[in-house]
Amino acid sequence: MKKLLSLTLVVLTLVVFAGVPLFIGTVEKNGEKYFVYEISPEFSFGPVKLGIGFTTYATDVVYGTFYYGLPSTEPSTNIINAFMINTLELNLNSFTFRYGKTKPITFGLGFNVRNYLNPNTRAFDISINLEKFHTSVHIPYELQSFVPFSFVESDSVYMGEIGYKFGAYDLSISGVVDFDSSTTYTIDNGTPVKYAGSVSLTIPLGIVRLGVEGAIQSSPDFSTIGKGIFAGFYGTLGSIFDYVAGAFYSLDGYIPRYFDRKYTSLKYENQLPPLDGESGLGYIAGFEIYLEPYGNGSLYMLGEFNGEMPVLEGNINLFIPSISTFNGLILQASYYDSTPFVENRMFDSDTSARIKISYPLISGSFIAGIQYDWEVDTWLKSVFVGTYGEF
Repeated sequence: MKKLLSLTLVVLTLVVFAGVPLFIGTVEKNGEKYFVYEISPEFSFGPVKLGIGFTTYATDVVYGTFYYGLPSTEPSTNIINAFMINTLELNLNSFTFRYGKTKPITFGLGFNVRNYLNPNTRAFDISINLEKFHTSVHIPYELQSFVPFSFVESDSVYMGEIGYKFGAYDLSISGVVDFDSSTTYTIDNGTPVKYAGSVSLTIPLGIVRLGVEGAIQSSPDFSTIGKGIFAGFYGTLGSIFDYVAGAFYSLDGYIPRYFDRKYTSLKYENQLPPLDGESGLGYIAGFEIYLEPYGNGSLYMLGEFNGEMPVLEGNINLFIPSISTFNGLILQASYYDSTPFVENRMFDSDTSARIKISYPLISGSFIAGIQYDWEVDTWLKSVFVGTYGEF
């Protein structure tokens, strides 16, 4: 442990004065928690971006074993494995190849796939964007170690989309498969979703766009197939406000927005909703607001008109500017509740929430802070320090 603390102090000193991106703090990856130390500079050469990182981690900040490389179920004590390729990107406008930390993915109107993200993993994202045609694929693999050389699957969910523009219409066809789909991950061992797909069509109408998206979800053996359709409108007000609102109809257990930010965490908690529900008529409504450079936020609600299945989710980022000797403050919060009105409390046993408070220490780029995570019925606190807030 003394060796770890000494290394931390040396690294902090070098990074602060060299201006190299750094992160020190707790992260969760595929259902497991780790304490991570990462230096991750990036270099750009025209259309090429390369990020090479030095990453170490421990299973516990005080008593855990010290390992090199990405957090995984096959830890390494070889220092060579601490050097990682964090980003490799080629952007040629019409063609983009990217390997790196995953970013949220949305297809169509977001009825089937909306902001899907497996946090703290890396993947390949390849896209082609022409005047009337576009396509993209998401392949979840990451370099785990150099010695021995190991390239492993970072997630079991693969995605792809094909789009075509004809006249004023935009047509999009997307598909998803979870190769690890199992009753193990569903509530009460219900029918799991392995395959999903959707077709969406949108058209501008004045200051808004109208759209419709039809989607299906299937069990591994195709014995159960849920169907759903969403129709609504969305648009923007200048550059500060985005909104969406519409109604959906689900058949044979179809689950709206099944592949979202919560999919991975629900999966590792064995709490994925099963494909065993009934038909339902419901709504989706929400907005996003951008008040740069002072912050941004969003709020969405999904539910059925009969009062069943309400889901409330939102997030907010506030950037309080520096005043005199006060360096400013960064406030970030996220909220998700599948039963927001059941227990008559904003935070209950079904709530997933996080609050992060960051204070800039040096030139506004080097920060330290406290993070609070809601776990069932209490807030758990952790600390972090670095030049950015996400691993």
